[in-house]
Amino acid sequence: LSAGRKLNLLNSGPNQFLCSICLDVFTDPVTTPCGHNFCKNCITTHWDISDRCQCPMCKEVFYVRPQLRVNTFNFSTTSHFRAKAAVNNKT
Repeated sequence: LSAGRKLNLLNSGPNQFLCSICLDVFTDPVTTPCGHNFCKNCITTHWDISDRCQCPMCKEVFYVRPQLRVNTFNFSTTSHFRAKAAVNNKT
């Protein structure tokens, strides 16, 4: 996404389609056991470089690395958003 589009999303209030780690529209969105959503790569990389598996949002600690579930609603919505943005960028 362009910086302007990203800024518009961030300024539109709390946006359920932005990853709080990369601050971009979700790519392969997953949900943690505590209910927070992240890009799959963002959260797995975060956990790979951290001492422990902890939610970056609520700080809940997972003593065993949790199984992440694909957030199908966010996946389909963000896929649609990205496709629409790609079309708009071509025009």
